Amino acid sequence: MIAIGPENFTAMLAGMHDVDELFRATPLARNIPALMGLLSIWYNNFLGAQTHAVLPWARSWPSPSATNSPPRRRRPLRHDESTSEHIRRCRSARARSI
Repeated sequence: MIAIGPENFTAMLAGMHDVDELFRATPLARNIPALMGLLSIWYNNFLGAQTHAVLPWARSWPSPSATNSPPRRRRPLRHDESTSEHIRRCRSARARSI
């Protein structure tokens, strides 16, 4: 807490709580935290992986391919839709705005 300050520490705890709630409330087929844990076990136990990377990511960060393009507003993934449904919804919204 000393390194990041009390406000950022509180925000970090809130984010962790959100992930915990997502884990608890989402069915296994769409539960990203559970699937990542299962993949980690699979890679370690069955494929012999000896390392594990934890990579931070935020929707607000630009993707490496978009560094030369202006930032655009990202649409959040709804809890009741799959990734492919989300992509279709975003593409149709983008096509209507052009």
